[in-house]
Amino acid sequence: MSTVEMEQLVALLKNVEIEINSRCNRRCSYCPVSIAPNPDVPKFMSDRVLDRIIDELSAIDYAGRVSYHFYNEPLLRKDLESLVERVGTGVPLAHQVLYTNGDYLTDTRYRALRDAGIEFFVVT
Repeated sequence: MSTVEMEQLVALLKNVEIEINSRCNRRCSYCPVSIAPNPDVPKFMSDRVLDRIIDELSAIDYAGRVSYHFYNEPLLRKDLESLVERVGTGVPLAHQVLYTNGDYLTDTRYRALRDAGIEFFVVT
Protein backbone atom coordinates (compact mmCIF):
# COMPACT_ATOMS: atom_id res chain seq x y z
CA MET A 1 0.00 0.00 0.00
CA SER A 2 1.38 3.40 -0.95
CA THR A 3 1.77 6.26 1.50
CA VAL A 4 -1.06 8.16 -0.19
CA GLU A 5 -3.37 5.13 0.03
CA MET A 6 -2.49 4.70 3.71
CA GLU A 7 -3.20 8.37 4.42
CA GLN A 8 -6.57 8.06 2.67
CA LEU A 9 -7.41 4.96 4.69
CA VAL A 10 -6.41 6.64 7.98
CA ALA A 11 -8.56 9.67 7.10
CA LEU A 12 -11.60 7.37 6.87
CA LEU A 13 -11.06 5.96 10.37
CA LYS A 14 -13.45 7.91 12.59
CA ASN A 15 -14.52 5.50 15.36
CA VAL A 16 -12.65 2.88 17.37
CA GLU A 17 -14.65 0.73 19.76
CA ILE A 18 -12.57 -1.18 22.27
CA GLU A 19 -14.25 -4.11 24.00
CA ILE A 20 -12.29 -3.89 27.24
CA ASN A 21 -14.06 -6.82 28.86
CA SER A 22 -16.32 -9.66 27.82
CA ARG A 23 -19.01 -9.41 30.47
CA CYS A 24 -22.18 -7.48 31.18
CA ASN A 25 -24.44 -7.29 34.21
CA ARG A 26 -27.60 -7.40 32.06
CA ARG A 27 -29.14 -9.92 29.69
CA CYS A 28 -30.81 -7.82 26.98
CA SER A 29 -32.75 -9.93 24.48
CA TYR A 30 -31.13 -8.23 21.47
CA CYS A 31 -27.56 -8.79 22.68
CA PRO A 32 -25.42 -11.91 22.09
CA VAL A 33 -24.32 -11.72 25.75
CA SER A 34 -27.84 -12.88 26.71
CA ILE A 35 -27.30 -16.05 24.68
CA ALA A 36 -23.74 -16.81 25.79
CA PRO A 37 -23.31 -14.87 29.04
CA ASN A 38 -19.86 -16.29 29.88
CA PRO A 39 -17.89 -16.67 26.66
CA ASP A 40 -14.75 -18.78 26.69
CA VAL A 41 -12.46 -15.77 26.40
CA PRO A 42 -10.52 -13.74 28.97
CA LYS A 43 -12.79 -11.66 31.19
CA PHE A 44 -10.72 -8.49 30.74
CA MET A 45 -8.63 -7.21 27.84
CA SER A 46 -4.94 -7.55 28.65
CA ASP A 47 -2.66 -4.56 29.10
CA ARG A 48 -0.56 -5.87 26.22
CA VAL A 49 -3.50 -5.69 23.79
CA LEU A 50 -4.54 -2.23 24.97
CA ASP A 51 -0.95 -0.99 24.68
CA ARG A 52 -0.80 -2.26 21.10
CA ILE A 53 -4.04 -0.46 20.24
CA ILE A 54 -2.72 2.75 21.80
CA ASP A 55 0.59 2.43 19.95
CA GLU A 56 -1.11 1.86 16.60
CA LEU A 57 -3.52 4.76 17.05
CA SER A 58 -0.69 7.01 18.19
CA ALA A 59 1.38 6.09 15.13
CA ILE A 60 -1.33 7.49 12.84
CA ASP A 61 -2.10 10.54 14.99
CA TYR A 62 -5.64 9.26 15.44
CA ALA A 63 -8.12 12.06 16.16
CA GLY A 64 -11.47 10.27 16.06
CA ARG A 65 -13.72 8.75 18.68
CA VAL A 66 -12.58 6.03 21.08
CA SER A 67 -15.27 4.25 23.05
CA TYR A 68 -15.10 1.35 25.48
CA HIS A 69 -17.99 -0.85 24.57
CA PHE A 70 -19.39 -3.29 22.16
CA TYR A 71 -20.91 -6.30 23.88
CA ASN A 72 -19.90 -5.47 27.44
CA GLU A 73 -20.49 -3.08 30.32
CA PRO A 74 -17.32 -0.98 30.67
CA LEU A 75 -18.10 0.09 34.24
CA LEU A 76 -17.50 -3.49 35.40
CA ARG A 77 -13.80 -2.62 35.07
CA LYS A 78 -12.58 -1.19 38.37
CA ASP A 79 -9.53 0.19 36.53
CA LEU A 80 -11.49 1.95 33.77
CA GLU A 81 -10.25 5.39 34.82
CA SER A 82 -6.67 4.17 34.43
CA LEU A 83 -7.38 2.79 30.95
CA VAL A 84 -8.98 6.09 29.91
CA GLU A 85 -5.94 8.01 31.17
CA ARG A 86 -3.59 5.69 29.25
CA VAL A 87 -5.50 6.25 26.02
CA GLY A 88 -5.59 10.01 26.66
CA THR A 89 -1.84 10.12 27.16
CA GLY A 90 -1.01 7.88 24.20
CA VAL A 91 -3.63 9.19 21.78
CA PRO A 92 -4.13 12.80 22.87
CA LEU A 93 -6.19 13.86 19.84
CA ALA A 94 -8.81 11.13 20.39
CA HIS A 95 -12.26 11.97 21.73
CA GLN A 96 -13.20 9.49 24.43
CA VAL A 97 -16.81 8.41 24.81
CA LEU A 98 -18.36 6.00 27.30
CA TYR A 99 -21.47 3.97 26.51
CA THR A 100 -22.98 2.32 29.59
CA ASN A 101 -26.25 0.89 30.81
CA GLY A 102 -25.78 3.21 33.79
CA ASP A 103 -26.24 0.62 36.53
CA TYR A 104 -22.81 1.35 38.04
CA LEU A 105 -22.57 5.03 37.14
CA THR A 106 -22.46 6.99 40.37
CA ASP A 107 -21.71 10.67 40.72
CA THR A 108 -18.25 9.81 42.07
CA ARG A 109 -17.48 7.47 39.17
CA TYR A 110 -18.81 10.01 36.67
CA ARG A 111 -16.48 12.70 38.03
CA ALA A 112 -13.50 10.34 38.10
CA LEU A 113 -14.09 9.30 34.50
CA ARG A 114 -14.50 12.93 33.39
CA ASP A 115 -11.21 13.76 35.14
CA ALA A 116 -9.57 10.76 33.44
CA GLY A 117 -10.62 11.96 29.97
CA ILE A 118 -14.13 10.82 29.08
CA GLU A 119 -15.68 13.70 27.15
CA PHE A 120 -19.14 12.30 26.50
CA PHE A 121 -21.38 9.73 28.17
CA VAL A 122 -24.20 7.75 26.56
CA VAL A 123 -26.47 5.94 29.00
CA THR A 124 -28.57 3.36 27.19
